[in-house]
Amino acid sequence: MRRLLWRQVVPTDVLLQAPILKYQDDQPLSDIVVAGNGAVCCARRVPDFAEVLVWPEGLIGSPVSWTGPPRLPILRIFAFDGSVAYAFTRDQLLRVRPGAVDILHMASKPIRDAHLSPDGQHIVWLEKAGIARGYVAPVQLKLRPWPLQISDYCYDARWLSSDEIVVLELHHAGDAETGQSMHLMGLRGEVLNTALHTEDYALQLGPVSSRSRRAILFGHALRDGRRSGGQRSGAWDFEIDAGAFRCLANASPAGGSAVLVSDGCLFADAVRQTSQSSSLILASEAGCRGAVVGAFLREFALAVDGRGILFRTFGRQFGIAELPIDALASA
Repeated sequence: MRRLLWRQVVPTDVLLQAPILKYQDDQPLSDIVVAGNGAVCCARRVPDFAEVLVWPEGLIGSPVSWTGPPRLPILRIFAFDGSVAYAFTRDQLLRVRPGAVDILHMASKPIRDAHLSPDGQHIVWLEKAGIARGYVAPVQLKLRPWPLQISDYCYDARWLSSDEIVVLELHHAGDAETGQSMHLMGLRGEVLNTALHTEDYALQLGPVSSRSRRAILFGHALRDGRRSGGQRSGAWDFEIDAGAFRCLANASPAGGSAVLVSDGCLFADAVRQTSQSSSLILASEAGCRGAVVGAFLREFALAVDGRGILFRTFGRQFGIAELPIDALASA
């Protein structure tokens, strides 16, 4: 397997238009998801509970509440196709439709992440107690999960296709972290192939492209911090089948949103983010471009036309705003 290599990348500065407030609410909003037909979904929150809001025709006018007042202990909405939303609580996987909420699964451990397959037929999710484990199952009532068959910590998972899952495994020797491996896994949790192993970087999965079979990896070097005066962080484009890497940027979002835009990956640089501003990065093989935005952009979604992002506003004004990104994508 080829070694993960870092290179210095200097971003080109770009000036973006100011964001436009599209919707205002009296409660905090989160988990914005845009369906392929343009419908928009989000969670309206009060302490410990949430309701699911939907704009069936796009972010215009007032939303429709699919669940009524906030009574569900939803932690995250993880998928939405315009007619059905999927969410998880601390220990439940939920399917949400207008006026109906189905419990698909009761987990034995706290759920930390979940993803719907591209064809909408399967869910992969992670549960965490002392060690994180992964599971996959068809979408149905009282679903029957298959465990992901890896021996150590199931760190992250994404869908590569409707029948292939990309799983990042974190290896340990005792309490010490010793490396990571990336596996391709099937619908019964079996390992199909190991595409990557590294002992040099701590990595997290970004977005995965089913069309080009590429994954964006974020992370930092584990062994060169003392020599370089700090950790080398980066974003890499990884061709899964060929095992080839390209370092696209010297930044990572350290959680939060990252989305594929045309030929690159869009995310907010964690190091340069404050509660008042963000550095939005578009990293691709064509180059790395950045723009300072006067908003906190840890969580956002790509608009259906790909020309802007939707993000939540908070502080003095709760709501959803749209930021045009044409200048960043075409610079």
